[in-house]
Amino acid sequence: MWYSGRFRVNFNKHSIRRPDFPPTLVPPYFVKPTCLDNSIGDRVAAPICADPVQAITAVEKLFAAGINDVLVEEFLPGTEYSVVAANTGAWLLECVRVEHDGPGYFSSVAKDANSFTCVVTDGDRERAMIALTHRLAEYIGLQDYFRADFRCDTAGHRDSSR
Repeated sequence: MWYSGRFRVNFNKHSIRRPDFPPTLVPPYFVKPTCLDNSIGDRVAAPICADPVQAITAVEKLFAAGINDVLVEEFLPGTEYSVVAANTGAWLLECVRVEHDGPGYFSSVAKDANSFTCVVTDGDRERAMIALTHRLAEYIGLQDYFRADFRCDTAGHRDSSR
């Protein structure tokens, strides 16, 4: 199976047909495993790609490493946030801004070296991310603990329709 949307395209190693890049998906691209931590993928292929040729090369490297589902999405060069959620009978949600010394994204190198901090933040943007994360948990029926990651563009905007 494959999926192509306005701002992302999924590749599956076993698909007969490769999806096209939709015209609304503009470079640079961010290539990562669909269902795994990006830290697994960035050890295999550089995730930030300037054009479709680089992105397809990164997809093929991930396939060769045994990762069967790969996501190519628009790279947003701004701030990264994580909403941490735990259910103790009621959802507890906290939004943190991830500050790191990574190469434009929260990389395996920054994680391995512990060269990052998570700063608890509270503002309109953060409350919107918390509300979206809570709706997601309720909709999917999550029960315990999870994390939802958000990334904003350089102006600090996020588009929840993506």
